[in-house]
Amino acid sequence: MNVRDPAEMPVFDMEIDDQYDPVKWLREREKSKESEYKFVKTLRDQSELCRQRAKIHNGVDLAVPYGQTHQDGHGLEAFDWFAPFRIPEKIQHVLVYIHGGYWRALDLPESSHWATAVTDFGGIFVGLAYRLAPYQPIQTMPQRICHGLQTVFEHSHKKISQKTKNTPNIHMHLVGHSAGAQLIIESVVHAIQLSKQQPEQPQQQQKEEQGDYQWLNSVRSLILLSGIYDLRPIISTSINQALKLENLHQAWQISPLRLFAEPDTTIRIPTSIRWLIAWAQFDSPAIIGQSSQLINFMRDYYGNEGDKSECKSKSCDGRVDSFCVTNEDHFSSIEKLHGGLKQSNFFKKMLQFISVDSEDV
Repeated sequence: MNVRDPAEMPVFDMEIDDQYDPVKWLREREKSKESEYKFVKTLRDQSELCRQRAKIHNGVDLAVPYGQTHQDGHGLEAFDWFAPFRIPEKIQHVLVYIHGGYWRALDLPESSHWATAVTDFGGIFVGLAYRLAPYQPIQTMPQRICHGLQTVFEHSHKKISQKTKNTPNIHMHLVGHSAGAQLIIESVVHAIQLSKQQPEQPQQQQKEEQGDYQWLNSVRSLILLSGIYDLRPIISTSINQALKLENLHQAWQISPLRLFAEPDTTIRIPTSIRWLIAWAQFDSPAIIGQSSQLINFMRDYYGNEGDKSECKSKSCDGRVDSFCVTNEDHFSSIEKLHGGLKQSNFFKKMLQFISVDSEDV
């Protein structure tokens, strides 16, 4: 029997746990668990408003399955698909949102809260949910999300073809908040690995995952807000009760930061993909530090030195931009997306970043 070295086992650290508890860093709200419940209810109510509005012009497909859809409270493998009243013929921007919740909370009902803001600008919005930890191991979440993204791509292709009578020209933009940011990057990595290893996989696995990387060619940008890119600190927090990470090495193997801190030449993210790395001004220092660390490693990776101040837009070889969502915290930065340009400067930044303009629509 293997006996683990006690020194390698995760030890709870209250100070680190506080750094990764968004409630303790809220700007103006009561800093209690009640704030979490209100946040979830707000996202759910906003999402329902978007669904009801989209139903008026028959512009929504709800709970489109890509896997487990049993409503047991542990996460659906399904997505809501929202189309504008008129789908553009030249370019179809498809924004796929993957929620946060530290891999263990939120679900499909809370994932479509800013759909209307996107469709009002002629974009297609997708709120993609996933199975939650511990019922889905964090290590296999990217594999399932890859399958979800392939289903989104195929569904979008079919619907766009039907509505425009033209060959679709899909530009996919993946938007992730908090844990969702980590899942987006790891899903891209998994798709890259699938595309290279497919011929070498066992026949049964090939059948199960065949084509689950085709969506990757349509991705134009990764838009990441308040992401977790180094999971090593997480093993010392209460979050790890659901993730069940056993040691630093295990946490590092699913940390996107490793891609730039310890580059693997077999994993090359397509140069056609641009990055927007953002954080809220009133996120915790640890969350802000996660974004800063990723940006610095990416700057070194792309060999571009520049201004390292935190709240200024900057680029790494034109592929990476960064943005501080001023006057917002971990919750409000997401809630205000519902109001579009009127309420969210992050939404405005996103539109500028993906170049949605009158020529596209």
